[in-house]
Amino acid sequence: MQLEINQNGDVLECVFQGRLDASSCEGIGAGLIPRVEQHDGKVVFEMKDVTFIASAFLRLCTMTARAVGDENFAIKNVSVELKKIFKMVGFDTVMDIS
Repeated sequence: MQLEINQNGDVLECVFQGRLDASSCEGIGAGLIPRVEQHDGKVVFEMKDVTFIASAFLRLCTMTARAVGDENFAIKNVSVELKKIFKMVGFDTVMDIS
């Protein structure tokens, strides 16, 4: 799993790659959440190259949405398979997932 964080104006873009399993999400959360909490703007999770998400990643999404507000959080370029997971847990009704 890889994470690249880019600041584009008031948008903090987090580009994820690979498998987002429990162990990789622990390490990500420790560094990402403090940065998100200090950010004043929109946060976008780019998921184009993600092949797997664990419940730990869903928790990371929830923590990010709480930190910046649902209206300032988006998850983009989600595969059909992963969209099913987001829909199953109801995130599609409270988060911008495309």
